[in-house]
Parts: sequence; structure tokens; C-alpha cells
Amino acid sequence: MGRGAIEDGKLNESVVMLDGDAYNLVGIVTAPARQPPGASRPAVVFLNAGFLHRVGPNRLYVRLARALATMGHLTLRFDFSGIGDSPARRDRLSSNQAYLQETLRAMDHVERQFGIGRFIMFGLCSGADVAFIAALRDPRVAAAILINPSVGGNPASAEASPGTLQGEVRSSTQMRYYRKKIGQWRSWMRLLTFKSDYRVAWRTLRDTSMRALRKPNRPRTSLQSAAFAPLRTLLSRDVQLLGIYSEGSETLDLLRLSFGANTQHLAKEFPNLRIEEIKDVDHVFTPLWAQDVLATTVQSWVSSLKPPPERDAPESSPIRSQI
Repeated sequence: MGRGAIEDGKLNESVVMLDGDAYNLVGIVTAPARQPPGASRPAVVFLNAGFLHRVGPNRLYVRLARALATMGHLTLRFDFSGIGDSPARRDRLSSNQAYLQETLRAMDHVERQFGIGRFIMFGLCSGADVAFIAALRDPRVAAAILINPSVGGNPASAEASPGTLQGEVRSSTQMRYYRKKIGQWRSWMRLLTFKSDYRVAWRTLRDTSMRALRKPNRPRTSLQSAAFAPLRTLLSRDVQLLGIYSEGSETLDLLRLSFGANTQHLAKEFPNLRIEEIKDVDHVFTPLWAQDVLATTVQSWVSSLKPPPERDAPESSPIRSQI
């Protein structure tokens, strides 16, 4: 779904300024034109991928925001301070603290201006890490879409895993690299002319093969470990999570080393967590076919989200702008 939907009058798209104490953040709101989104549909908030501004890598955020708007969701993609059109902060907050505070401020803006108090957070790479932390901090988050989160910030990465697991993740990454190189004649020429470090290649192949023979494919990490406490907290609140990984993700390697090749144990324990892998694609989904697969996966998952539980309406909905 591209600009045609806007030109045809199906979508409205407007620039918004997210008010702050000393500066404003700049964002774009996209919403269905003919049937304004109601409070029953969560708004989708897109968080910057690294230092890329609000269009996202390869304009991926633009495409997904408009596609989800055609499904009836209001979407907001905005720039964190110091990125894109948003001015830099002048206080002493760390970037992680600032980005979390600004994410909550963006949610406040949507709730105040549009009356929507439930949210789906969307982030790629570092944006996925912020999305997960925001979901932990704010009960208004009903779901989160996490694209290639980092190992350290991934909600299902077993951050407290022993060093042996981290070492195996590095070995898996190296092994995958050499498997791709083995069929390339240029790689053989470099090896035969001693331009490649054959000792590193041999050591990687040897260690990986020995490890595969020594250790069966079984769960290596307890789901009750402290590393999974944040994930258990979210899913106990019925927050729904979609994790999408490109092939070669170190986080996905860590998941598989922890829970088995197909992460069956994780899915069984946490039915509200869905994990998908898209093969033969880079970290930011550059090929158009990969963007098509990603968009289809996201739209299908969003359309399948469970409705909110029936609850008595509170007398007031407090605005949360502080951490």
C-alpha cells in the first residue's frame, strides 16, 4: 500500500508535533479517512531503527504504516530526539532513557488527541529493544512486533546465559559464513594463495562439528530462569509478541541453542509469542520480495490479535509522560 491510497482519499496523513517540556518531536500520523479509527483498535507506534529516521530502512515503515492504516489502525512513526527532524536533547539522560521517555510521550499524545489507549509497538533492531522495554513499563501496550532485536535487548534472548552459549552463538555465525564461502571460487583462490586465515576456518569447522556430536538438540536454558522474567511478566499480562528474524540473526541462534532447533519448548510455554524467520535476506530486509513477506506476516498477525478483555471502564485515563 503506497501513496496511491492517500491520493485516492482512503488514508489521511499529517505531520504532528509531540509536545515536550523544552522541545518537540516530529512525527507522521497515518489513519483511515472514511472510517476514523476507534478506541477498540490499538494504535501502532513505529520506533526508529538505529539512527534511521521515521521512514525506516528502505522506506519499510512508510509501507507498513500505510498498510496497517488501511486495516483500520491509526499509526504513528516519529523521530527520537537527535534523529531525523527531531532536535537533540540538552539534558543528561542516556539515549536509552530518553528513547523510552519519548516513546511514552508519543503514546500520551495519541491517547490525548485521538482517544486511543491501547498500542502495538513496532521496532526493528534497537527500535525493537525500546519497544519491548516500553511494553514492560506501560500497561497500555497490548502487543509488540520485534524485528531483529539485539541479543542483549531481546526479550527472549536469555541475557544471563553462561558464556559458553555466547561462544556457541559466535561459532554458529562463523560457520554460516564459511558455508556460504565454500561454494565461491574466489574464496578458494584466497585460501590457496594464503590470503585467507585457514587456521581460523579450520578451527571453526572443527569446533562446530565436535560440538554438534557432543551435544544433542535439547533445551539448554530453563524457562523459569531469571533471564526470562521480563518475558513472563509481559505474557502474564496477555501482551502478544511477534518476533521476526532474518536468517543469520545471532539472537535467533541463541534462541535455538537455548530451546532447540525449532524453539518448540518456548512456543509451548508462551502461546502468545510467535517467532518467524525469513531466510536469505539481510538485517534490514532490502529485497522487495523480503519486504513483501515481512508485510504479509505483520498484517496477518495484527489481524489475528485477540480483542481486549472486557473490563469496567475507569473513571479517568491517566497520562503517563514520566518514566
